[in-house]
Amino acid sequence: MSSAHPKILRLMPVLDFGGVESRIITQSGLMKNTGFDFRVLSFWKTGAAAERVRAHGIQVDELGIDPAITNPKATLRLYEYVMDQRFDAIHASILEANVHAALCRRMPAAPSVAIEEVGMPARTGPLLAAVSLAYRQADIIVGVSNKTCETLRESHRLPASKVRLVYNAINPSFFAPIAAPTPRKRLRFLAVGRLVEVKNHKTLIDAFAQVAKAVPDVELHIVGEGPLRSTLEAQVQLLGLEKHVVFAGFRNDVSAVLDDADVYVMSSISEGTSISLAEAMARGKPVVTSIADGIDEAMVGYPRGWQVPTFEVNAWADKLTAIASMSSAERTALGLQARALVEKRLSVDAWLASLRGMYTELSALTARRRSGLRGSLSSVASFAVGQVTRRIR
Repeated sequence: MSSAHPKILRLMPVLDFGGVESRIITQSGLMKNTGFDFRVLSFWKTGAAAERVRAHGIQVDELGIDPAITNPKATLRLYEYVMDQRFDAIHASILEANVHAALCRRMPAAPSVAIEEVGMPARTGPLLAAVSLAYRQADIIVGVSNKTCETLRESHRLPASKVRLVYNAINPSFFAPIAAPTPRKRLRFLAVGRLVEVKNHKTLIDAFAQVAKAVPDVELHIVGEGPLRSTLEAQVQLLGLEKHVVFAGFRNDVSAVLDDADVYVMSSISEGTSISLAEAMARGKPVVTSIADGIDEAMVGYPRGWQVPTFEVNAWADKLTAIASMSSAERTALGLQARALVEKRLSVDAWLASLRGMYTELSALTARRRSGLRGSLSSVASFAVGQVTRRIR
């Protein structure tokens, strides 16, 4: 190995904001005294998340190159960086970083590589073929749910021996004591997530139009930014929901936002293992979710009946109206069941133990490969010297 402590590189396409960035921030605060030299790298755009990682005393670097999977220069730049810094293992997340890290693994003396699929891959045609080919070069492919792992094995035809399940974990601060909610006239529903198609905000807003008629003292706060914001705002205006739906934009105080809510809703078409859902449950919020890959697994053990067919507006309206009509004590009891479930399944201790084991395995594999490479080079050199010596004689 290249140092007393194995050097681990945590790789992302960008480091701005999002669920994966939240986990990297959490991980950065836990890596001290683990026996690893830990660093974070972004291909480009280091933003709010990078500053929070640095606040934990972890170095963050930026390559300053477009991470598109069609850009071979990104793979070469990554290889130059990891060889210059002598990393022992790379742990990448999100498609672009995964592809470049996996391809980098095939280069001489490169470190071992774990790539992480953070959602539910839905690739087809040439893209599926290309990504599958790249992913096979990695040493370990992590899925954050059983469904994700199943998709990686079957759709991408990846070796079962390489695919590993590692559940997400959430920041321990979300398990802090829960303060009594601030009294207010309106019951507040909360949705947190990027304003993109897969989050299915359109169905949620359509349903909320019915909820607001049945239970007028309700409001929906949508936290997050994304390309669909203007479209969703127009939908709210068309439905006359301006006094009931609030677009709160990006927030970095998610725990406080959750504490100000009464019910958490997630209408996504699919998820990996949703960080925002787990955080809401950890803060003792009753949750209503779609029936979707990834979410189903997170809801195992939660009281039945609070998952809704993803695109059925009337079913969403009925379920949201039902939970709004419950007493405050009933919602509190439901939220405490959610908290207990998350504490058991998504603890930081279990997550960190999985990562430490993976990093140890990858670092040892790198050491063996580099030792074998040195031996091979030494044999070649010895053979060459022998040939020259015989000719001289």
